Amino acid sequence: MHRNSQKRIYGNYIYFITCNVHDKIDFFTESFLCELWIEELKLSKEIDNFKLLAFCLNYDHFHLLIKPNNEIANYSKIMHFLKRNFSIDTNKIMGFIFEGDDPIHRTNEREKCTNGDKWERGEVLERGDAWERRLREHREFVLKMREEFISINGKHH
Repeated sequence: MHRNSQKRIYGNYIYFITCNVHDKIDFFTESFLCELWIEELKLSKEIDNFKLLAFCLNYDHFHLLIKPNNEIANYSKIMHFLKRNFSIDTNKIMGFIFEGDDPIHRTNEREKCTNGDKWERGEVLERGDAWERRLREHREFVLKMREEFISINGKHH
């Protein structure tokens, strides 16, 4: 490694991560956004198999204390998963992504199955009834949140 290179992803360590909302707006004032973020964190924890030691969700940022299982995902991949999927599901709920766009298929894309039961990260995926049930529960959760959002705010965002 070059002398001035910075290695930022280490082995089996605990990481304290802070992530700010764009322009530091008070984004997490709506309870449905907090519920959704926690649901996405749970799903990310299950898929990326990391230890969640603590988290704090504030109005304009959040903190995580995690210990990644680096054989499956490092903290960079975990954060990418969490932020990407939270954004997609938020847009789905608020009506910026419509049914015809069907972003729900990306839930199945999350494991990137290529050859039967292989993930893109190389580990074997247990694709039993419990896994399918968990993905279905997540889809139903997002759709329920969308219905609640519409009932409160109307169809238009």
